[in-house]
Amino acid sequence: MIRFPKCRILRSWSFAVLALVTACSTERPQPRSFTDGCTIDHTAEVQCDDCLRLEHEARLGSVDAPGFLEPWGGIEAVIRDLAGNYWVGQGEQINVYAPTGDFMTSVGREGEGPLEFRYARPLYASADGRVHLFDISNMRISVVDEGMALVAEQQLPAAINSIAALDDGERYVIQAWIQAPARSGFPVHIVEGGEIVQSFGSIDRTDHPEVASRASARRHLATSTDSDVFIAHEIEYVIEAWRPDGPRVGRIEGQPPLNEWREVPSAEVTADNPPVNSLADIQVDGEGRLWVIAQIRRPDWLENSMEFTYPDGEVAMAPADMMPTSWFRTRIDVIDPQSCATVTSAWRDEFFVGFAADGYLVAGVMSKVGVPHVDVYRAELLESGY
Repeated sequence: MIRFPKCRILRSWSFAVLALVTACSTERPQPRSFTDGCTIDHTAEVQCDDCLRLEHEARLGSVDAPGFLEPWGGIEAVIRDLAGNYWVGQGEQINVYAPTGDFMTSVGREGEGPLEFRYARPLYASADGRVHLFDISNMRISVVDEGMALVAEQQLPAAINSIAALDDGERYVIQAWIQAPARSGFPVHIVEGGEIVQSFGSIDRTDHPEVASRASARRHLATSTDSDVFIAHEIEYVIEAWRPDGPRVGRIEGQPPLNEWREVPSAEVTADNPPVNSLADIQVDGEGRLWVIAQIRRPDWLENSMEFTYPDGEVAMAPADMMPTSWFRTRIDVIDPQSCATVTSAWRDEFFVGFAADGYLVAGVMSKVGVPHVDVYRAELLESGY
């Protein structure tokens, strides 16, 4: 996700948030298997260089009400339900759009009671047609049926950094630092019925701490059909797989590193401190393939920048026309973890920010009048060539 220099800009571009953490580049051995840890060489040839087809499905949002999207509402969080409708976070409510992109209705209102939210985001669409909604501020999961009526809710045990559904929504996996002695050093937890039933991940005392246990920034979480939990670092191309009962079962690291730093970069973007490359999201498809969205800085990003002056006189650097595509291109990688091979990789000019469902990707876009929209693309992985 794009990192702007000041929080005032961050609040005005919700799908462009990046938590900055310590990262460094070190020489590492080249592991050979997913179980032991494998390296994906992004400069090498892929199994198939033209196997990914993306087709535009819908544009969500309008320039006015109804259907207007507030940029700070969490619009990078989009899910597609079984009917093909799209649910988009809007802070105190969630907007629902038809498969065509037409606005249908909103769910929720401001508050702390049933179906009341402070900062709501859609989380997951389960096989029974229900949609799971997550309120970051109220720390609560709400589940609605196909008629958008509340059918279940549960409190979460702590403020969390990341969350994903497990076992078709029967359980959830969260990343959170629980202030309890029994949970110390175990930042990833399985939650069922509002209670933590399993904690895993631990502080690795070697030179390469496990991603599950690295302190600070939010991780991306994804789950597979056999309940493995995949955890990705946001600004390092390092992804791990864990069993819900604790053991780590695999690790993938991309080379060359996503970012090369000699020291921790400051939050200010300058000519000498460029915007940070990042992983926007990960997903595991029904065949066990790992999909990765990476936002990579353009070589000419500096020429596509402008100085931004705040009312208090402070000056910051921002993308020309305030479009993240002026600074970044998106690379979509499809990886077979078991063979440690890249099935296909594709560069796109759209600013992809996440996955709405298996095979559906979401891109953020700004209209000519400065109003954000969300574009949904259907991804097809062609079988020929790999």
